[in-house]
Amino acid sequence: MHELTVEDPVLFVLAQWQLRLLRALEQRGHAAMDRIDAGGAAPAGGAAEQAIANLVRAARPARSHPDWETGQRLRWREPAERQDLVIQVAQLVPVAIEALVAEAPAAAA
Repeated sequence: MHELTVEDPVLFVLAQWQLRLLRALEQRGHAAMDRIDAGGAAPAGGAAEQAIANLVRAARPARSHPDWETGQRLRWREPAERQDLVIQVAQLVPVAIEALVAEAPAAAA
C-alpha cells in the first residue's frame, strides 16, 4: 500500500471543488449533454468557508488510519470507529453544500 499525505489547505480546496461538482450534478438534467459548471475556482467565503473547514477537520482522525483504506480486500470488516467517523463527516456534507449554495448568488452578482 502506498500512502499519500496532504495538508489541510489542499483537502479544503479538494472538498470545496467536490461539493460544488456534487451540487452542479444535482441540478443537472438527466439527459444533459453540455459541460458541467461547478462554480469555477472562486474561493469559498464566510459560512461556506467555515462549513468546509469543519468538514476537513471532522475527517482529520481518518488521516492517522491508513489501515482504514478498503482497497480490494476480501473479508474486510469496517472498524466501528471508522463507521462513526463516516457518519459524522456525511452529516456535515449537506451543511457545506447549502452554505455554498447560499453564497452562490452573492458571487454571481
